[in-house]
Amino acid sequence: MKSLKIFYIYHSCFVVETEKHLLVFDYYKTPLKTDIDDISLIDIVSKSLKKVMVFSSHGHYDHFNKDILNWKNENHELTYILSSDILLDGDIKNCYQISEGENLNLGDMTIKAYGSSDLGVSFLVEVDEVKIFHAGDLNWWYWKDDTEAEEKYMRELYTGIVEKIRVNKEIDVAFFP
Repeated sequence: MKSLKIFYIYHSCFVVETEKHLLVFDYYKTPLKTDIDDISLIDIVSKSLKKVMVFSSHGHYDHFNKDILNWKNENHELTYILSSDILLDGDIKNCYQISEGENLNLGDMTIKAYGSSDLGVSFLVEVDEVKIFHAGDLNWWYWKDDTEAEEKYMRELYTGIVEKIRVNKEIDVAFFP
């Protein structure tokens, strides 16, 4: 692994900077600025000399903010990789929608979409000699009012998806809720 920087933004949003790429996962919103913040995420995206890839794992408001679709106005080379459940208005340049089980090869990057225990997908991204997994809302959800059957269903759903991912034992970085 050559160069890797990870930035936590908010909620499930992470930015990963590799040697040649800037990856933004599940942007929802930027937290309130503090006095020490001197640059915004959109500034980073627009000024990056690296390939910028913006991922959204599903259409829930806390994982997909359609404001990201305006980021292409600041960086025309930006590429979107969105879960197929996200509804778009018209064609978006450099936008790929992906469903569970699908693979996407973008030259120097490969993306495999795994399932979720909620809506949408989780992503396994191989780029610049690094394997990055972003779970989206893949989680072993447990709510205190769940019935035994609901708890069993969630456990089996989650562990079934994780078993499919487990074959990639060389994952370098993983983000889970």
